[in-house]
Amino acid sequence: ASQREDSGSDDEDSNSQSNKGFPPILVCPITHALMCVPYKDCKGYTYERAAIMKELTEQPGICPITKDAYPDSVPGLEFDKEVSNKIREYLEYRTLKKTAVLCQDCRSTIGDESQVPQWTALHHAMAR
Repeated sequence: ASQREDSGSDDEDSNSQSNKGFPPILVCPITHALMCVPYKDCKGYTYERAAIMKELTEQPGICPITKDAYPDSVPGLEFDKEVSNKIREYLEYRTLKKTAVLCQDCRSTIGDESQVPQWTALHHAMAR
């Protein structure tokens, strides 16, 4: 299971304002804020490093999402480079949106004219 599949919850409405419309994959499931230093556990969930470390201090060896014990009580945390790159790309994308043109495919606003092909693909990936 990944957090992308499990991101829907009863708390979704109450958290929608705190994550300010960021793509769910970029939002920590603990803090409900955009991650800065994303770390993935052995179950495939990605968290803000400080948040998962705090959770593991309070409940060692327990997954904060499933509430199940990690195998051998070891979360297997590692830096999530893929999510880190997506966060960086998303922040660049939002910056470019200030000088926006319309996406050629769906007519949503994206980056400046010189960046249209690159940002069209990113825009469609982030919109999911």
